[in-house]
Amino acid sequence: MLNISNYESVFCDSYDALISAYKHGLNRNANIYSNAPAVIMQCNDSIYIEDYWSREKLKNFQSSINSYSIKLFDKLKENKCIGHEESLVVLQSFVNFQKVIYKSACLTEIDIQEPRLIIEVEGYGGANGNNMNTPWSYLLQDNKALGIYSYRLPDSNWQALSTKGISIWSRIKLGGIETIVYRIISRISKYLPKRFIRGIVLVPSENELVIEACAHLVKHRIFPVELTSKGSALCSSYSDNIDIVKKCISEIISQRVNEYVCSTVSIRCIELFYQNLEKNLLSFYNQLDIWRNTLDQYDNTKSIVLANSLASPSLTALSKVCTDKNIPVVTAQHGITAEINALHSCFTPVYESNYSDLFMAYNNMSKIVSDSSYYRKGDSCISGISSRHLRVKERAINFPNNPSLVYVSNNLYTGNMNGVANWLTDLEQCKNEIEIISNVLSKLSCNVTYKTYPEENRRYSDLDPVFSEINKFENIKVMDEKVDMRFLLPNYDLIMSTTASSTLAWLILTEKPFIYIYRSSHAPLNKDAYSEFSKSIFLFNADKEGYADEILSLLSQPYEKIISQWIEMRPFRLSMIKKYVSLYNDSPGGRISHRLLNDYF
Repeated sequence: MLNISNYESVFCDSYDALISAYKHGLNRNANIYSNAPAVIMQCNDSIYIEDYWSREKLKNFQSSINSYSIKLFDKLKENKCIGHEESLVVLQSFVNFQKVIYKSACLTEIDIQEPRLIIEVEGYGGANGNNMNTPWSYLLQDNKALGIYSYRLPDSNWQALSTKGISIWSRIKLGGIETIVYRIISRISKYLPKRFIRGIVLVPSENELVIEACAHLVKHRIFPVELTSKGSALCSSYSDNIDIVKKCISEIISQRVNEYVCSTVSIRCIELFYQNLEKNLLSFYNQLDIWRNTLDQYDNTKSIVLANSLASPSLTALSKVCTDKNIPVVTAQHGITAEINALHSCFTPVYESNYSDLFMAYNNMSKIVSDSSYYRKGDSCISGISSRHLRVKERAINFPNNPSLVYVSNNLYTGNMNGVANWLTDLEQCKNEIEIISNVLSKLSCNVTYKTYPEENRRYSDLDPVFSEINKFENIKVMDEKVDMRFLLPNYDLIMSTTASSTLAWLILTEKPFIYIYRSSHAPLNKDAYSEFSKSIFLFNADKEGYADEILSLLSQPYEKIISQWIEMRPFRLSMIKKYVSLYNDSPGGRISHRLLNDYF
């Protein structure tokens, strides 16, 4: 059994695991290095690893991701043996790997030369497995005095997003008749007589627009089929293909890693990238065979693929097979982000238009962003946002004596999962959230509900320190059930949130007074969107001193006055919605089906 008592430097991202290590002999005076906000905020003497990253350095790192992606893509295009879809899988791997480079940069040569203890956690982390451990053990494997202490979480329960507690009526009201039609028809379509079928829509992944379009196509005897890859991967060898890709990109990958990571660690960091790349490419290559076999059964039927996103190795393989078999691929937007977020260009390789012949966008700005993608494959057109989005609007304004407010939190830490999309660390993000709780939410006279972000996969094993702050105040109630906020919005009179993410569309379209707290470092609005949003909703800039007092001043007024100001902004809001949310306010499913009928059926 490992003797951990002599270690003076410890890497640990779990407070509970650290306490366990102390009980098993770890020196209380050992230096604790951590990425986790819970560890840093509960251990006074702990050292925040990511202090390596100054705001300027992180800004440069994040903003350079796209330029490196373009370099990789251009290099891959030079080799005629590497196709468009293969290149996209490489870019998916590269963009996703930036978080590992980010963490690796925090290490020094001393971490290789002197004894280090790594404390890891075992336990269920959600649908994507256990991603709670930074790969320190791999990166530091050349340290001859490296020790690893494992801690099994006593409670590994981790809920997925569900509709538990939501009435069937509420679900039908939001989902609409089109959802019922889609659910029923997609399950029985394979039993329908072939003479009755005019065409097939193959759906490998769905969203609101996909469901709505399919429901409209049913009227024209074009039926949806839920598409899953059937069978197992063939034993073909793709080692030569992988070697060609590796050789092609090696110089660029080394340049990227060596720019930020010390020499000894960079060797292991690059190795880890290629391991992940090989895994993703193998998934892509093997799925090619599986998808070909799956789609063979539709060779004699006029068909298209209609999907949410194809930006995964498996679904990118589907895109490739469809191209080879001349099956049109159509993708549909699933949320506003790219058109409003100033830092979203690093995710350009996963844009829907890179994988499809036609992309259905909510609005003109989304179309412009998609069409400008360096990796674009097909065309795009505007369908408008889904009817489900439009149904969140309240038809009448109530004037309660004691209005209720919901704070819809977008506090999702990066951990080891998210891409590097911000200019702030998880600890800074945590402190910003606590600042809003203590300086704004706690000082409101109205009842406040704090709706947590329903993360599907654990970033850290400990309870978020944000909850300790909330528990200090009697006027704030936490709603941490993983229930979709869309079903709960009708229960509140005022809405507050942060960050330029897909959540904004749902909140704005309720037409309830919406308070948006902006930060330039955390998923910020782009310059034009900021200008439009500031005129059309209650936008407060947290970068400016006194923003909290401004919010409190607004919300201290009688509800009628708040509503009055909200109504005054409506002309600007309608203009903003048309530009950044939805060009149309009706029948996107009919619009998509009309386009698909004209182009493909």
